[in-house]
Amino acid sequence: MKPFVLLFLFFSSLAAAAGFWTRPQNAEAFAPIPSAARNLPDTGGRLLGNIVYGGYCGIAGTPSSERKLLEDAVRRQQTELLQNWLRSPVPELQAYAVEGFHRLGKKGVAPDAETLRLIRQAKARKDLVQVCQGCLFSKASLSSVLASYDF
Repeated sequence: MKPFVLLFLFFSSLAAAAGFWTRPQNAEAFAPIPSAARNLPDTGGRLLGNIVYGGYCGIAGTPSSERKLLEDAVRRQQTELLQNWLRSPVPELQAYAVEGFHRLGKKGVAPDAETLRLIRQAKARKDLVQVCQGCLFSKASLSSVLASYDF
């Protein structure tokens, strides 16, 4: 037998003897996620870093799908999508939402008190945001990305 097979068998037997492959004592911690936790705001199913905040990214200057949705929402003066993004746990979506409300404010569509509270919370967050500026991709804190948007 090859040495790595012997090592695998040896460590497997040690792990079994130590009880690593038995049912955990706190099995309820591994139960399915309760339905309330599944009712998070819609993020398009992308919670792990697939969203980039910026204008036109890459060598071709292609707008992201979120940028296209933002432009459409601002053009139509629709705030429902921006409200959902502002409540999202994804900081890049919050950045797009704050920018959208800022641009709508310049068009005379003022955010309500609850929206202003959420905007202030987003502007205070220190979470890192993936940012693109043309071909350059970097990370910056959400508060620094949103610093130029005054309400």
